[in-house]
Amino acid sequence: MLIIDDNKKLLSSLRRYLEDNGFTVITTTNAVEGFKILNQSLPTLIILDIVLPKISGFKFLHSLRNNPKLFYLPIIILTGKSSVADRIQCYTLGCNAYLSKPFDVEELLSIIRNLITHYKNLFYSNENQERLYDTIFATQNNFNFYRTDNNFQIKYNIELTPKEQHTLNLIADGQMNKEIAKNLNVSSRHIERYVTRLLDRFGVQSRTELVRIAVEYSFFTT
Repeated sequence: MLIIDDNKKLLSSLRRYLEDNGFTVITTTNAVEGFKILNQSLPTLIILDIVLPKISGFKFLHSLRNNPKLFYLPIIILTGKSSVADRIQCYTLGCNAYLSKPFDVEELLSIIRNLITHYKNLFYSNENQERLYDTIFATQNNFNFYRTDNNFQIKYNIELTPKEQHTLNLIADGQMNKEIAKNLNVSSRHIERYVTRLLDRFGVQSRTELVRIAVEYSFFTT
């Protein structure tokens, strides 16, 4: 696992915590060194800050998602920036999750484990690595495929229930299920059902794609 953050105290404490939970962790304080590390070995996951010296987290994320050898790596944004615009930009660029500082380390650990499990299942479910690569690449470009569909606007002319709309708004705001449940005063199990229903109704497989559609076609309200 690679963590890129210019806060050395955070790097040190987070590294200890994750190593205590069985992970091998490499840390660096800037994206330039991050690229050098990626040229030497590929981590299972990247935790990335946005505000970095030399190269911003936005640019680093954009570069990874446009690199055919690196685009599939799961990326968690962990940053002090909490505006809706920053969250939307990161999801649009392709991050898998977004947490604002201060954050709950147990929630971060849960996200890490889920992402690693998902990507391991994706890779080892198919023995043909070339075919797997094509599958992943198609998934990464799935949203562009939908956007070029002439029936896109009609296809996503969906009326959401109030709970679904509130859930979508909070997903676009970068909140995770636990936060959404607290804001809507319902159980996390209810939120899981709302999120699954939203993914099914929009025909997408990830929160990233869902947020992209919400932003591009104004499905979320203020």
